[in-house]
Amino acid sequence: MPPRLPSLTVAELVELDEALAALPEPAEPMDAATLDGFLVALLLMPAPPSSAQWLPFVFDAQGRAPATAASSRLSELVMRRHAQLGGLIEAGLPIDPVIFEPEDEAGRPLGGLEALAALEPFALGFLDAAQRWPGLLESDDEAVAAALIGILRHLPEDSLGDLAEARAELDAEAPFTTLDEALGDLVASVTEAAIAARGIAPATQQAPKSEARPGRPAGKPKAGSRGATGKHPGQRR
Repeated sequence: MPPRLPSLTVAELVELDEALAALPEPAEPMDAATLDGFLVALLLMPAPPSSAQWLPFVFDAQGRAPATAASSRLSELVMRRHAQLGGLIEAGLPIDPVIFEPEDEAGRPLGGLEALAALEPFALGFLDAAQRWPGLLESDDEAVAAALIGILRHLPEDSLGDLAEARAELDAEAPFTTLDEALGDLVASVTEAAIAARGIAPATQQAPKSEARPGRPAGKPKAGSRGATGKHPGQRR
């Protein structure tokens, strides 16, 4: 279990995102939303890597040495966010992921299906960690695979890989109509993954999948390249 550290406030989440964005070139740092997905994947792994192994990739996509010379304050914020998410997962409670309020190029809020792109950074961060270290994508447990599909279905089109068919099936059978609906399913998928992959008991009784959300096709999830989107972090309520 991650160490018990003070949870980040909304202001500190903004500080975290801005500090990551301020890392000098040639660093290619994550943003706060991508970081959340990355950390959640690590926390769901039965045998996660050490912080010394994964922290450099938060500061730079290639883990290059110059980018790892981040400030102690930035490292502190990242580790506290790791502990905050880990505490929720270990307690069987739903996470409250950072997402970016979706906007068009003119800064106008997006709605409907276009707004679902706000979940892409989380899915990309999750995929990044899951591809770098074993433990999730290789699982033969159908419950784990189904939960992972619920997370990775939010990848951009060009990153779906073999998941494209599974997402098309889900979108046809029970499509999301709002961002809040999709976010709720993503959070529930993380809880399901924690139950299946880590044996963590949920804090409250879960509704049967047939009543709560549509079932997901089984099979090992695979995907393609990674990327990032978004501007300003904020927790959706």
